[in-house]
Amino acid sequence: RAFFARHGYRFVSVERNGVNAFFADPACFAAGFLDAVQGLDYAENRFQLHKFRQPWTQQFQRIADMPLVEI
Repeated sequence: RAFFARHGYRFVSVERNGVNAFFADPACFAAGFLDAVQGLDYAENRFQLHKFRQPWTQQFQRIADMPLVEI
């Protein structure tokens, strides 16, 4: 979100599968249009949930003690 905000875009929503996020340039829409959009701030990634058979909070607990490797 911070990256797109720095470039003038506004976060609109994530889609229901929790994979894609949508951002919009407010200059391309009528005043108030984006304020009226009722998007999702977060959705559980269904693929990850199905694959690991646990929600993100439990997935995070599994890796919480692992070292962070910066690339």
